[in-house]
Amino acid sequence: RTVLFGERNPMADQLMGFAAEITDPFRPLRENPVSEEIVRPLAELLLTDVLVGTGRATSIREFKLGVPIGGYRDLTLAWEIPSRYANEPSATRKIRGKVNL
Repeated sequence: RTVLFGERNPMADQLMGFAAEITDPFRPLRENPVSEEIVRPLAELLLTDVLVGTGRATSIREFKLGVPIGGYRDLTLAWEIPSRYANEPSATRKIRGKVNL
């Protein structure tokens, strides 16, 4: 939520804010504007690469990126959390908010 939606990191008060940080997956889209028809697939690919590539998620379950309204887009994202043990049931997390793209 901190990187995607610009919210304050709740771990910052405990001087542990760096532990939850990920790189901004949408920076390449902001720096290099692309055609509207490929924004959604590229955004999903970049986000999947950051979350799954760093081991924070095993898969992306839901990705919805809305049309730009006032420079912001609605984003709904759900991902499966990696389980620690083989017999542990998988859990899914879901967030919603507005991203600046």
